[in-house]
Amino acid sequence: MSSFKKTSKSILRESLRIFDEDSEILPEKKQNCNRKMISKGTKKDLLLKASAVKEIEAVKKQLKRKESLAEENLEKLKLLSQPLKEKTAKRILQNIGYQAESSQQSKKRKPEDERTVFTEEDFAKFEREYFGC
Repeated sequence: MSSFKKTSKSILRESLRIFDEDSEILPEKKQNCNRKMISKGTKKDLLLKASAVKEIEAVKKQLKRKESLAEENLEKLKLLSQPLKEKTAKRILQNIGYQAESSQQSKKRKPEDERTVFTEEDFAKFEREYFGC
């Protein structure tokens, strides 16, 4: 619990105590609260209950994460529905243009001149040796 909830509960408890100060029911409730609860069931049952509670808490945490992501996405969609500032729009368009140019350049590469480490004399020598001319 957050400290806010704790303080709210204590304030509420104190105000109820002041309100019901003359009541006889309040002291009886206090006596019942002071008794220790006796656990019912075997250790195995108690462990199963505890693990079920832990699983429920884990599922709740996952749901909270999903809800927070959904809320975050909704906020972003709301921002996108509003008109953009001119400066922001220009930056986005420049980025899109840059990406389009770079993708076209990568697709349309000009074949480079084929270079070789062999000279024409080496090719002529190879031709004479291989074909016997």
